[in-house]
Amino acid sequence: MEKYDHCRESPFQMTIPLIVLSVLSFFAFFSFNPFSADSGWIMQMMKTPESLLTGTRGIIYHIVDREEYTELLHHAHYPAMFLSLGVAGLGILTAFVFYFWKKVNVDSLTEKIKPIYNFSLNKWYFDEFYSATFIAFTMGISRLSAWIDNKIVDGAVNGAATVTSWTSTASGKFDNIVVDGLVNLSGGLVGFFGLVFRKFQTGKIQTYILFLVFGIIVLYFLFR
Repeated sequence: MEKYDHCRESPFQMTIPLIVLSVLSFFAFFSFNPFSADSGWIMQMMKTPESLLTGTRGIIYHIVDREEYTELLHHAHYPAMFLSLGVAGLGILTAFVFYFWKKVNVDSLTEKIKPIYNFSLNKWYFDEFYSATFIAFTMGISRLSAWIDNKIVDGAVNGAATVTSWTSTASGKFDNIVVDGLVNLSGGLVGFFGLVFRKFQTGKIQTYILFLVFGIIVLYFLFR
């Protein structure tokens, strides 16, 4: 009994709606006459609109008015009610005959109609049929959808992310090495030549005369 120790009553968020639904399940809440639901307050409020009755044909193929429509609807409930009560009563009577009064040997009868008994015992194998068809189909579709999502959709997204990462890395290296390298090389060359030529820009007339004489001597030896 230890497994029941942790059981607790449902919270009021669930208990209150269940209480309301249980109260509403009593016929007296809607009509005190169980054989005439039309006399209840809810049917008095929910009158069938005349627009729905216009052109409606009854079971004897003539145009019906509101009163005739209500009367036909009222009598149409009787067969269903008596049939359901009869089937329920027959089931109760059969159960009494088999299990309470023991007028029939259930074990012997079960062996004689074993296939039918098993078919009924397993609820017509509806659960197995439902599991093998609708549930299996739904699970197959869900697995296919999951595979498409994981392999194709996520694969495309992850592939695009990988390609983008590789492209950004290559672009970053090209920018750092080639573009920035050329810019830095140009700046370095300009700085280098600036340092070199700055030596010649002394602002002294003697230095310029010396360079002029040196240039004349070089030209003399080149073109003599």
